[in-house]
Amino acid sequence: MKLYPQMLYALFFFLFSSFVTVQPCKYAGSNMTYVKSELEEAIVQDELQLARFHIFKALGALDKSAKQITDCDCPEASEYIDEASVLLKDATKSASLSDIRMLLKQGIQNLEEGIKILHNSEKHDKSTVSVKPQEGTEYMGSTINLEGQYGMTLLKQKIDSSLTKYRKSLQQVIRTVDCQDARAFATRIYEHCQQQLLREGLSEGKKYYNLRTEEITWNALEQLGDCQGKK
Repeated sequence: MKLYPQMLYALFFFLFSSFVTVQPCKYAGSNMTYVKSELEEAIVQDELQLARFHIFKALGALDKSAKQITDCDCPEASEYIDEASVLLKDATKSASLSDIRMLLKQGIQNLEEGIKILHNSEKHDKSTVSVKPQEGTEYMGSTINLEGQYGMTLLKQKIDSSLTKYRKSLQQVIRTVDCQDARAFATRIYEHCQQQLLREGLSEGKKYYNLRTEEITWNALEQLGDCQGKK
């Protein structure tokens, strides 16, 4: 049974499907959730340098997310996120943990508002799916761009189909593996997806793949809970 999570972890890395260009607001929202988690880590630290370490990680993630936020084209969310960034930069200059915590609380509040707006903006995202032509079929170009409702339907079919086996295997892990081990395993994948979504130059297909995997894994983590009273 110890080998089962390792096999699923390998499946996570090798499963992949079509190349897509989709949902900048959703990507931005995911990245801001990561930023928030780093600030929550910073706020509970009892050492100044450790608090600053997590703040700088959050600022780095904000910087890497700039393109997604711009592409989302949501000025209201951008204002909240920009205000949060200013507060974080002020926090790095503070010599008092109490001042840092006060600034972080304000920054988190701004981020939460920004995340809420980004989630509401997801419905405005446009989807473009790039599909490789079938062998023996000629097209004017190497890809077909499908927009609108049909493009979204095709997108869901492509991505969800590739992740069906992962979803089922993850449920098997939840049912058969010790809760603490299963949670540690799912957390590793979830955190890996978060880090991947922050990478610069990541292909659009890998972005969407990691975003969907992140969502599936988060649902599994919610099922597992804190493992209190579970084996």
